Amino acid sequence: NPVSALSSGNFATINIRAMLIPFVKRRFPPLVWVPQMTRRTLVDDLVAGLTVGVMVIPQSMSYAAIVGVPYAIGLYTAFVPVVVYAFVGTSRHLVVGPVALESLLIASGLSGLLTQSECPKWYAQGKSSLKSQSQLCPEEYTALVLATTFVVGLLETVSSIFGLGVLLRFLGKPVITGFTAGSAIVIMTSQLKDVFGIKIPNSETLQE
Repeated sequence: NPVSALSSGNFATINIRAMLIPFVKRRFPPLVWVPQMTRRTLVDDLVAGLTVGVMVIPQSMSYAAIVGVPYAIGLYTAFVPVVVYAFVGTSRHLVVGPVALESLLIASGLSGLLTQSECPKWYAQGKSSLKSQSQLCPEEYTALVLATTFVVGLLETVSSIFGLGVLLRFLGKPVITGFTAGSAIVIMTSQLKDVFGIKIPNSETLQE
């Protein structure tokens, strides 16, 4: 019966549309909150953006100093993620961009990873040199940092697609609290040499 077939086709089209629209809105939240914006909320967002922007400039530069990359890269990492997350982000309260813990993890994880052919100056002066690989071989070290962050971004994208964020529920609060407190102590002590103008050789442990 053509009428029943047409009705079935229309019903299938309506079902697909009803399933597709919520999916697209979940993936692109601006389709939800942009129509709800008013002049008042726009002004509030502009004031909040300017306030955060003034704070994030020196903050991102300090994070770049912790990692050991140029200040410009710190500014890029504070700007680009926010713009991207504005179109695909689903949380209005999530802090997007570089943070102290990530900077510390990258700096400690990549410390001394450049090979002798990539950074011969560092190996020539010895591993107890006052200067790190980021200071002696800035271009090679920056390339290593960019490659690391790119791989981390791919892993986070795959984790988002497959919903692997549920694994974070298995991390206990004492573990997270201890890691955060320890990181704060390491960051604070690592900056003391710059505050007092003391030259201390680079080391992998706090007591050294």
